[in-house]
Amino acid sequence: MSLRDTSLSTDENGALAITGIVTANVHLTSANSFTYSATIQIFDADGNLIFTAYGRTTGTRFQ
Repeated sequence: MSLRDTSLSTDENGALAITGIVTANVHLTSANSFTYSATIQIFDADGNLIFTAYGRTTGTRFQ
């Protein structure tokens, strides 16, 4: 499964300040666990890429 989430942030006057985009892939490795990798991009108000970060995690169901 993949997903894309876009978040907008405004300054105190209500003008667009930054945009954040998270693009992620989730893989079920079994009925009780998953892996997740994501790319996080932050853009300024003019659409210029400020930085990119990468994340990875795993999860296991517990009771």
